[in-house]
Amino acid sequence: MSFAFKRILRDTPFIILLAAILVISVLAYKAGESIKTPPYGYTCEASGEDAERLCEEFDAAGFVRCESLEELRNEIGAAHLDCGIIIDESFTERVKSGELEGALTLVTSPETLLPELCRLQTVSVITAIYAPHVTYDSMNGHADYDTVRKTYDEMLSEGALFTFDLADSDGIMTVDHTRSINLFKGSLAILIFISAWIGCCRPAYIHACDMKKRLTFRGACAHVMLPEILIRVLMIMAIAALTCILAGQSVLIPVTLIYAIIAAVTGIIAVMILPDSWLIIVTVFVMILSLGLCPIFTDLAELIPVLGSIRKVLIPYLMWGIVL
Repeated sequence: MSFAFKRILRDTPFIILLAAILVISVLAYKAGESIKTPPYGYTCEASGEDAERLCEEFDAAGFVRCESLEELRNEIGAAHLDCGIIIDESFTERVKSGELEGALTLVTSPETLLPELCRLQTVSVITAIYAPHVTYDSMNGHADYDTVRKTYDEMLSEGALFTFDLADSDGIMTVDHTRSINLFKGSLAILIFISAWIGCCRPAYIHACDMKKRLTFRGACAHVMLPEILIRVLMIMAIAALTCILAGQSVLIPVTLIYAIIAAVTGIIAVMILPDSWLIIVTVFVMILSLGLCPIFTDLAELIPVLGSIRKVLIPYLMWGIVL
């Protein structure tokens, strides 16, 4: 074992891979904190008091106003906006009649990241306009509309209506780190996969093949290959656990360790059945597919559901699939 450990320490490419797991994954997490989703936009084709109030509410919610539908579509196409809302010209009449279907239209693109969040924010915005009409109708003439509207205006100005904050089960305020976590998971998963297949199982198998001249192949696997793989896997697991700690994601340590073991086991199978050149090709192919199909940058399965089934066979996707 000591001989194998000394040999591993002289394996410069493997040591570089271990350093890459630590450095790249932590930097990926930090990068996710600085990446901001483009804002949402809207354009208003309606007129009237309710339409003006809705525009004010959209402005207050951080939506960017566009003067025309063409401008909105161009801004979304240029990725300056994530997606947008079109306020139909009949919006005021629809609100008063209670028939809101078709009053607003969501405009997205293939690059849209969070359309559902845009819908939720839009619903919260329109509630401020639509709620007085609902309340007035439910009172069956026991109060006039102007009084109801004035009450809602006062409550809105005082912040007495709806406010939403993200908090954990203990009531402690939290920040959405989904993008950072996905970047971290993605980089960690791909680098561990490469380290397990190319940096761990491949050199150990090659060394065993060289040693079979003095030992039987079974003996070389038992006394050379497996001990060396064990040491390399333990080193990968130690670096991966340290990476999770440094990124503040200690909760991912169990998942990461299980994933590293699975990656090593599949790596052993791969080196035993694939020629060396094909092993490298398959590794690169899986890495590229994982970058595109795993929910690292965006979840393409929301656009093309079949991709959600295809990525299940990718080993790096286990970082999202392992549930403890």
